[in-house]
Amino acid sequence: MAQSMTGFGRAEGEVEGRRMTVEAKSVNHRYLDLRLDLPPELEAYELEIQALIKDRLNRGRVELKAALGPSPNPGLLQWDPALAKSYLAVMRQMQSELGLSGEPDLALLLAQKDVMIKIGNEPFSAPAWGTAKGIVQACLSALAKSRAGEGKSLAADLAERREQLQTRISRVREQAPRGVEAYRERLDRRLQELAIAADPIRLAQEVVLFADRSDVSEELTRLGTHAAKFGEILAEAGAVGRRLDFLLQEMHREANTVGAKIQDAELSQEVVEVKAELERMREQVQNLE
Repeated sequence: MAQSMTGFGRAEGEVEGRRMTVEAKSVNHRYLDLRLDLPPELEAYELEIQALIKDRLNRGRVELKAALGPSPNPGLLQWDPALAKSYLAVMRQMQSELGLSGEPDLALLLAQKDVMIKIGNEPFSAPAWGTAKGIVQACLSALAKSRAGEGKSLAADLAERREQLQTRISRVREQAPRGVEAYRERLDRRLQELAIAADPIRLAQEVVLFADRSDVSEELTRLGTHAAKFGEILAEAGAVGRRLDFLLQEMHREANTVGAKIQDAELSQEVVEVKAELERMREQVQNLE
């Protein structure tokens, strides 16, 4: 069954005494576009998380956010003696060479990058990552389930629209010959208005030429074939959105040709409805994976 690109998933659990929550949402996109918001403890596993997503999804913009509750062992602050001494030595050298007064103080040293180090945000250990990975996978499963449910609704709507489309195509096919007869009647009436005696042979030739120019049987056959193929693809599993979108483009081209050939006003309106239905179908297909 077709999958939607729109969905939401959420999962949570305990990792080393900390509450971990993972949320993921997705919307339609031409390709698979991943955007991750991870705490420092998970940043080292970003590529692995991306791989988990790619194993499940083919298209869509996916935003995944993971959050961790406070640690039972709060992070401690430590200072880097070697780095602090190096900063101080450089500052005193600059003071001496530039002939500056004063003395570097503690506040200046604390302002230097990496002099103070917070302990407690190190990457998860392998066992902790194994637990966290399970939570991420549960979130992605919920997202996939959500997308499948949305895809089922979209597929049902598209199947119904396809039936309506085929009904309209059949209606155009049945009524298309009427246009030739209407043309003959208009031509006869015009000749009578001009008081011109019609040459039966010439009139028949003109009607035949018109019938040839306005013949839409081939286009309608291709439209019907494409509509049937649309239903087959829609019933397949996996990513079908791009194939359906291409097929709808082809159907729209055929409908445009039919509209250009048909001269009957009532039939032309029916073709307009066919094209409108195709456009509505294409809008829906944009949301399929």
